[in-house]
This record gives sequence, structure tokens and C-alpha cells, in this order.
Amino acid sequence: TIAEAKAAFVSIAARLGVPERGAALVVRVEGEIAAVVAQLGAAPLRRTLFVVGRSPLIVAGSGTLQDELLRLARAENVGAAGGAGWPHLSLEHAVAAAPEVVIDASMGDETAAAGAVAFWARYTSVPAVRDGRVVVYGAGEVFRPGPRLGAALAGVARLVHPERFAGAGN
Repeated sequence: TIAEAKAAFVSIAARLGVPERGAALVVRVEGEIAAVVAQLGAAPLRRTLFVVGRSPLIVAGSGTLQDELLRLARAENVGAAGGAGWPHLSLEHAVAAAPEVVIDASMGDETAAAGAVAFWARYTSVPAVRDGRVVVYGAGEVFRPGPRLGAALAGVARLVHPERFAGAGN
């Protein structure tokens, strides 16, 4: 979680004898997160499915860093209905959840973009597919809770609410 990452920054910096650097990193990350949250304002919640594997369909469930980033990005994590951690969902469940955005971060797939488009294209009743909102996300910071948490949130927020970042130079 973000809180655990911030605690790790402080702990590691203290063990290295530079506690002020850990505190400064926490302040920086909190500022970056606050800036993204402010930019989103009262954007509507968008039903979002965060995929980490397609065969079987594995998604970010509740209690994960990705779930936390989605919530901060004004997204309703439809994968959270599958439970905590990394639930396996049936395609029927994913289609019935009618996500407005599908963030496909499938791991271990060098052809991620082509694979994601081909996989999801069959499900034309899904709003994300119908509206061209199936996006491939390969940024590692979304899986590594570290100093780039602000960038991870900004990346997810841009995928969920691109209209809030258009022309912002972000």
C-alpha cells in the first residue's frame, strides 16, 4: 500500500543514517499524489478493470496497491468484487461488470498491445471495448511501491480520466 511504502522510505533512510531524506521523500510523494487528486477533482467514478493476466483472467482485487491507485484515480475497481489480492475472474463476470475502462497490464507478454486488443475486441458489449477504452499499461512503477508512486498514480489517472489531463502538459 502507499502507507506501507512511505513507512519503508522512512525506515530505510533511518537505517542508512539519513532520516531526513526519508522524510523528504514522503513529503514529495504525498505532494505528487495530492496534485493528481486535485487535478481529478470531482471526476465521475469510472468502472475499471485492471488486468494482470488473460489466461486465466487475473485482476487486481481489493487491498492491492493497484486497487488503492484506482480508487485515488476516481475509478471503481470492478475486480475488487472478486476478492482480495489477485482473484481469477470468469470472462462472464468481467463482461457483466461492464467496465468503462480496461487497463491491461498483462505480464509476460511481449506483444501486450496486440494481444490485449485482440483478446478484448470479441466483447463488443463491454463499454470499454465499444468506446475504445481498452488500454495497455506497461509502466513498472504501478507494480513496485517505491519513490515513483506519484508517477504511478498519474499514469493510472490519465488512463481512467484522460480528459482531466488533456492539454495540461502532464
